Amino acid sequence: MILGFCTRATLMVFCMLLWSVTQAGVGPQKPVAPVSPEAVEALHQFSTHVHSMSAQFEQTSADLQGYVIDRLEGVFYFKRPTLFRFAYTAPSEELIVSDGEKLWHYDPSLAQATVRPQSSLGESPVLLLTDWAKLSEAYRVVAGEDPGLIKLFPNSDQMGLVWVEIEMEGIDPSVIRWLDEFGQETQLKLTELVVNPSLDSGLFTFSPPSGVDVLEGF
Repeated sequence: MILGFCTRATLMVFCMLLWSVTQAGVGPQKPVAPVSPEAVEALHQFSTHVHSMSAQFEQTSADLQGYVIDRLEGVFYFKRPTLFRFAYTAPSEELIVSDGEKLWHYDPSLAQATVRPQSSLGESPVLLLTDWAKLSEAYRVVAGEDPGLIKLFPNSDQMGLVWVEIEMEGIDPSVIRWLDEFGQETQLKLTELVVNPSLDSGLFTFSPPSGVDVLEGF
């Protein structure tokens, strides 16, 4: 599952980049182009009022030629400020859990778990959706081709991303899509989104099962 590992790694790198811009300053602001007021207002309202969320997701990644190199499915949970759980269910089971202090990645097929300090890395793409002020500081917002599409371009050249797109379905985000500096395009499609559910704290903890090898610092 090398491709699967690479896709998960791409997701985690994207998450780290998103969080890093909320912790550090960014360069001078570029002119902001007109945007669809409906889509922007919807995202603004969502980012202001969401404190927890859950959703099913389908994650796909394509190479420079547009060939889909991986397709993953699962469910994720999020709770402010940096707690999250990505549970991959297909094509194989894997788990990524943030408890606010440590970041765990568990692969049952390898009987292996990696752990590292979370520190300031709130590694979750939903952070892009949950802090409008930081988002607008870090990205230049431009109009998408469709009324429900928002396109974001990083203000910093050090982020490793070329662009990010957010598709809004009514008042909720439905798709997050991004292109990295290596030409790989990744899409995260959200379905069955529930905003502000009551989430059990146990979702954001992880204890390695007996017999699992634990690697630290990866």
